[in-house]
Amino acid sequence: MTTIMQQWEVAVPARVVVLGVKEILLVVGDSAAHDAVRRAAARVLGAVPHIAMVRGDEAAEADALIRSLRPHMVIGVGTAVGLGPLEHHRPGDIVVATALRPVGSRFEPLETGPSRLMPPSVRLLDRCTLATVGWRRGRVHFGPILSMDPAAESVVDTPAQCAAALDAHPGAMAAENEGTAVFAAAQRAGIDWLVVKAVGGTSDPAAEFAMHVVKASSLV
Repeated sequence: MTTIMQQWEVAVPARVVVLGVKEILLVVGDSAAHDAVRRAAARVLGAVPHIAMVRGDEAAEADALIRSLRPHMVIGVGTAVGLGPLEHHRPGDIVVATALRPVGSRFEPLETGPSRLMPPSVRLLDRCTLATVGWRRGRVHFGPILSMDPAAESVVDTPAQCAAALDAHPGAMAAENEGTAVFAAAQRAGIDWLVVKAVGGTSDPAAEFAMHVVKASSLV
């Protein structure tokens, strides 16, 4: 299924898997998220679309990939830790970021702009709303998500850490650690981006919902 890199005439890192040669969707996540996206694409779209995939901690490679390939959109897919009461974020629920707040160790905000918030594409958020119609695989929540700095090695795992993160950032819906550098690169390049995560468990619910968003966006 993997196409020949030479068709693009760009230097693509060996660890990046590229499928297709037309409009390109860049998916950010770990290997489990990448596999989940392939499975979901086959189910939802009937075929694997033109996808380039890169790990969230490969910020430099992702930045080069975005500048070289100019993907149609960038979507972060994977798992996140729900913050707040359990009834608000059950395992398997989908969380969609209305804004990313980059944070470092001890949950202090990182300087990324005047508001320290990174808003995703309004167009893709609108497509997310369309994708919720008829969606039956878990609830979908929209709200701010904390994005942990991989270099700071900060984690949100235990109840105490979740409480500390929520205390430092009231209103945050969830926390993820795929690396805001990739999304910042997409924003600088003027490319639509979105973060879709599943609470706990596996990436499959997020991947399937993301493919519904792709379908609503008429990418394929």
